Amino acid sequence: SVFPSNSWFFLHVGEGHAVFLPLAYMPWVGVLFCVAVNRKKLFPAALAGLLIALCFWEGGLYMSIFCGIFVASIAAAMTLTRWSLWPLWSAVTAAAFAAGFAAVKLLPALEVFRAYPHGAMGGETNPWSVIALFLFSRDQDILRAGVTSFGFFEYGAYVALPFAALAL
Repeated sequence: SVFPSNSWFFLHVGEGHAVFLPLAYMPWVGVLFCVAVNRKKLFPAALAGLLIALCFWEGGLYMSIFCGIFVASIAAAMTLTRWSLWPLWSAVTAAAFAAGFAAVKLLPALEVFRAYPHGAMGGETNPWSVIALFLFSRDQDILRAGVTSFGFFEYGAYVALPFAALAL
């Protein structure tokens, strides 16, 4: 629930980063995954994998990685709270179907990544004080003066303090 309620997605879309639009499928991925676990059926997990593949087709590797981290987080929490391996089976099913549905684009993309690796750019570290500003400042203006070498839209991800306290 943190992702759709913070400003990260909206700042990127407002900046014109249309590549992030497929993340609008992420709540559906979560719902289908939870339905698969609750009903102990693999078909909804396969549909979640289809949506993850759709995120890859429309947005690229990063979008599917974000969805994968989302599913893995839910699966880990459900496994630990329910003492059941069913969430892990559902996550593996979603991952397998995502890889299968995305294979036509995924295999050539992996070859390109292998042939042309992308190294880190300079200035990709931030002190904790700046990270606290990105997360807890209510001033999430897309045109805000640069705090770092990139625009504020690259970092802003407002999380309300009461929500952070409840999460802890």
